[in-house]
Amino acid sequence: MQFGTCQKPLKATVLDPTHLKLSSPLPRGKGQVVYVAFLQAETEKDESRQWQDASRTALAQAYDANEPDYNAAMVKESNSDYQA
Repeated sequence: MQFGTCQKPLKATVLDPTHLKLSSPLPRGKGQVVYVAFLQAETEKDESRQWQDASRTALAQAYDANEPDYNAAMVKESNSDYQA
C-alpha cells in the first residue's frame, strides 16, 4: 500500500477515544476509508519562534554584508509621513 498526501493536515479535536471533530470537512465522500496519522502539535511559543527565525533568515538574505550604510544627506526625496 502506498500513501500520498492529498492536502495539508487538518486540525482535529478529540471528542472521545473513537471520535474526532475536524476543523474543516474531509474531501472524501461518506463511507470512503481514510487513514489518520498523528502529528505532534507544536505549542504557540514554538510556532512563534519558528516564524521569528524564518523572518530573521529572510532579512539577512535581503542585504549583502558589504552593502554601504546610507545617511540622510544621500536621500533625494524624503517621505513626509515617516517619523523616526
